[in-house]
Amino acid sequence: MRVAIRSLGFVSTIVLARLLTPDDYGLIALAMVFIGLLESLTWFGFDVVLIHDQHASEDKYHTAWTLTVARGILLAAVVSAAAGHCAILFEEPRIAPIMQLLALGTLVESFACIGVVNFRKNLQFDKDFRLMVIPRIAGFLVTVVLALILRNYWAMAIGMVSTRIVTVATGYAMHPYRPAFRLTHWREVLGFSKWLLFNSLLRYGYNRGPSAILGKLADSHALGVYSIAYEISNMVLSELVAPVQRALLPGFAKLSGDIETMRATYLDVLSVTMLFALPMALGIALTADLFVPLLLGEKWLDSVPLIQLLCICGLLHVGVANSSAVYIARGRPWVSTVLYIAALAIGLPAVFLFAGASGAMGAARGMVAMAATFVAVNTGFISRALGLTPGAVIQRAYRPALATAMMTEVIVTLDNRHPNAQSGWNTALDLAVACSLGAITYVLGVFILWFAAGRPAGVETTLVKLLCSRAIRNAQ
Repeated sequence: MRVAIRSLGFVSTIVLARLLTPDDYGLIALAMVFIGLLESLTWFGFDVVLIHDQHASEDKYHTAWTLTVARGILLAAVVSAAAGHCAILFEEPRIAPIMQLLALGTLVESFACIGVVNFRKNLQFDKDFRLMVIPRIAGFLVTVVLALILRNYWAMAIGMVSTRIVTVATGYAMHPYRPAFRLTHWREVLGFSKWLLFNSLLRYGYNRGPSAILGKLADSHALGVYSIAYEISNMVLSELVAPVQRALLPGFAKLSGDIETMRATYLDVLSVTMLFALPMALGIALTADLFVPLLLGEKWLDSVPLIQLLCICGLLHVGVANSSAVYIARGRPWVSTVLYIAALAIGLPAVFLFAGASGAMGAARGMVAMAATFVAVNTGFISRALGLTPGAVIQRAYRPALATAMMTEVIVTLDNRHPNAQSGWNTALDLAVACSLGAITYVLGVFILWFAAGRPAGVETTLVKLLCSRAIRNAQ
């Protein structure tokens, strides 16, 4: 699902980056600052509540849907009313109509079919795939067509609203659930959701706080460059780790009473995550100076050092990225609250201090400080929650880590890039060589280290078995 969505998003990003400007991206990011804050302030995670309760009644689904609609109406009204004031605050009158349009999308989305949560709850990820991908295809088409016609930020705003409208329609087409206004279980639903609400607000501060600070201290151009750098550098977490967590949450909810199996599953997932995420995160940093001018254009060159710096955040998060699913499944969502508070207490002052001194690059430095704090505290909590030992984690992580270091050394040592080529065939060739060389080195490194370790059971064993079975089927 994420490969399909990201493929659409990747093509869309390239097209939009060519057709639009950093200023256009900055306007959308600025408009989303206040909307994102309000969404975090009112996000109760009702779908998570229903997944956590394996025996939720129909009335509980009705209650969750009714509360979601009430939230959407309130949120849309507040955003519409505050749009003019936000335009004055950020000294950018163009964001007011953008916010009002996005508020309409929020209102429509609140009426979405709550029954589709059963796709995840019952591990029906084929249906979940269609539910997520179909609206993205529609939004992609609308956005690209409008970008070709309008050549401004309205293409992105209208595309976002279109995606939400199609999401609602697709949900009701795919699931027989039909809502009714009920509040029978509102105390129970809100009782569990309060921690999810706190976490949502804090997560917004974690992910979007630097953008809000930068938007106030700098101009829309700097914010646009930072926004696209953050999106690219965060691809490993958003496109690989996040979908794993989407599957882990309902899975861990079913295993919540079996700590041994949960610990073993967490370590297995950690192995897979490390195997793919580490080289991807570092690969983005190593090739940013090639793919940015080639794919996005020279007007985005300022984003290259930001991408390279922000990739450190992705590397830091890889080892603990799926821990929040454990806390929720174990009925301890408050742990994530503590983690975000600790990270924000260190990170936001750092962002404000650094951004004031050096703009977007300073905001990126503050983001790295915030990520380091979050990961350090999270490591202690997840170790206690699952009874993990340092040895068990190192055993799963050291081969991907060493192979990634080998990949980096080979790419840097054999760097034959054309120093005067910022675009065109030379850059494309350099990028292809770097990616191919890095992939070959990493794969060989992983399997050499696996053989040297005596071929222990793990993700490498699973991959070898899959390749062998596929080869046998093809031979037959």
